[in-house]
Amino acid sequence: MSKSYNSEQMNAVLSAMTEPGESVVAAVYCAFTIAGAAARTYANGYAAITDKGRIIGIKYGLFSKETFEFETSSLSKIRLHAAVMGYSADLIFKPDGGKKGRLCFTVARKVVGNGFPEQEANVERLREELEALEHIMQ
Repeated sequence: MSKSYNSEQMNAVLSAMTEPGESVVAAVYCAFTIAGAAARTYANGYAAITDKGRIIGIKYGLFSKETFEFETSSLSKIRLHAAVMGYSADLIFKPDGGKKGRLCFTVARKVVGNGFPEQEANVERLREELEALEHIMQ
């Protein structure tokens, strides 16, 4: 079973996850990883930050899909690491009244093929937004 990834699908999926009056600021195709497991990929999908301060996205596993969304205000730790051709992000968050969660993903500036023409600009925008949040948290 093979999943096709492209910008049109990404924008449609993420737009469906936004709230009324909210829009996506930077959406990227990424590989989700397990923290501390030598960046082992377990899912591919999309992650984005919105203009209302939320991080949203979807992970496509081999036989499953899982959406996620949380407020950037619920972040307790952000770690960004340089990676080959991009960066890795490790986000620790605790939603209101919820259980502590962790989201780890790796983003490449360029994706093989032509399915993501805005990937490079969106990768940089997402990194800038996360760095700004990281700076505020210090």
